[in-house]
Amino acid sequence: MSIKLTGFKRRFALAVILGAYGCSGPSQESGEALDDAEFTQAYPPGEAAWRLAEHRADTSELVASLDRILDWHKANDTDLVLNAPMSRDDLIAELAWLPCQVPEELLALWTWRNGERTDRFIWYHRLLSAADAKDEYRRLTTEPYYIWNPNWIPVFEHPEEWYFVECSDRPSTGSPVSLYFIETGPSYSYVNLTTYMKTMAAALEAGAISWQDGDWADEIRELAAIHARFNETGMFPYAVDP
Repeated sequence: MSIKLTGFKRRFALAVILGAYGCSGPSQESGEALDDAEFTQAYPPGEAAWRLAEHRADTSELVASLDRILDWHKANDTDLVLNAPMSRDDLIAELAWLPCQVPEELLALWTWRNGERTDRFIWYHRLLSAADAKDEYRRLTTEPYYIWNPNWIPVFEHPEEWYFVECSDRPSTGSPVSLYFIETGPSYSYVNLTTYMKTMAAALEAGAISWQDGDWADEIRELAAIHARFNETGMFPYAVDP
């Protein structure tokens, strides 16, 4: 059965809604054994999740998955319109306003394509350009309605929700990816951008997400199973009926 989700997609009720939504940032060390107990929180991801995000970050795999997603859109006539790539030098200059350094994965994403002019790159979510992310960031950090940490960089957007990565005070290869939904706050959802894009490419190719009659449709159970296959950590951020 295909379940077409609306803007207010059903979610897990998150038990962890932190007053200031603090973030841990990456560890200064890598290659340490990972403790499953450190992955039990909805948010923040914690040191073990950061180590895993950096260890598993692979910009070549990320770009390969982005190409697979683009090929899927072309084959399915979704009318996706992407912006042109942005040079690394221009991108670094564009991001100079940030209070911290973005992960290498995000640079790879925006140098592949700098956002889109439509609203459908990943399921219902629009891939923000660097300039769009800046506008969203400034709105989210200044309007009192939102509780948005200054280290969170919005990357994908759908009304009332954003997938974000985290910047830090030192260079990093990757960061955990979390979903911020306005009703429940943040939830740690994917190991990193590399894994997020691999998950979505696999879901599109398997038919767990499809384009039907000009709109998205999904098999939510299949999507949750694909998420679990690629993300041994992180919570699948949408409710699955028992």
